Amino acid sequence: MNLNLNLNLNLNGCSHIRTVLTERSSMCAPTTTALVTGASRGLGLSLVREFLRNSLVGESTSVRVLLTARTAAAAHGAASALQREMGVGLETLCGCELDVSNRRSVEAFVREHGDCIDLVINNAAVCPTGWNAATIRECWRINVLGPLVLTRALLPGMLRRRRGHILHVSSGDGELVYLHTSFEAALRNAASERAVLRVLARAAPPRNAFGHAPAHGPTPAYAASKAALNALTRIGASQLPKADKCGVCISAVCPGDVNTRMLSDHDPQARLRALPPAIAARGVLRVAACGLDPAANAFPSGRFWRHSREIDF
Repeated sequence: MNLNLNLNLNLNGCSHIRTVLTERSSMCAPTTTALVTGASRGLGLSLVREFLRNSLVGESTSVRVLLTARTAAAAHGAASALQREMGVGLETLCGCELDVSNRRSVEAFVREHGDCIDLVINNAAVCPTGWNAATIRECWRINVLGPLVLTRALLPGMLRRRRGHILHVSSGDGELVYLHTSFEAALRNAASERAVLRVLARAAPPRNAFGHAPAHGPTPAYAASKAALNALTRIGASQLPKADKCGVCISAVCPGDVNTRMLSDHDPQARLRALPPAIAARGVLRVAACGLDPAANAFPSGRFWRHSREIDF
């Protein structure tokens, strides 16, 4: 009880993201570099905009954001528009091509930028309806394998520098209680990244080891992929030393229902209760900022957050 109360207070105390990021960066590195995937529109673009608005005003020499998208045109177009809107230059905001579903794209990005990234917000995702081979393949590649490959590539540099936070943007749809019982048990018991991937392989057609679809609702592939991402968060953090010792965190965060193009239209009330992207982005960034200094903020690695509170996987 006390632990949860303290965590909630600490997260709420991180609302001034600028203080956490810039003070820490001035002590440990000349530049704090954040990477946001899937950032040309929707929540990703709002994450970059709010990051700039709350962290970087007057601090353009100490913080840098890499806005990424699947294509160079989308990344450069969004970054250029935001540069004009926020009055910042390339030294503060840079658009970069990064298709997380393409290993070569990830490798090329890491070769150019991998040594300087302190914060990764794995936001890129798809949310298709139905349960078929094409839908499942797309969800697995973008929502699960993409963050996993990017994390594996960037984590060693963070550990060398003893500073970093990898934050997976997940979803309440991926909470284990919303999955079919056998699929929930398999993910809960998975003790390695390879075990999680084996569970996903068993779930997909033609095996369908957990029934026709392992999650409820109109977007079961999305829900299953986010549950797998949560499991990878838990497992990845367990393989690291404690965050206050190594300086590196792996976390997952649910932004809540967000009023973007990706929000499902199957629930007519969803858009009425959905958060504006800017509000949702601020909640994600509070978690992101606290994880950049886990020792100071008593921030535990390997946890799942929503609206600044820890929730069960």
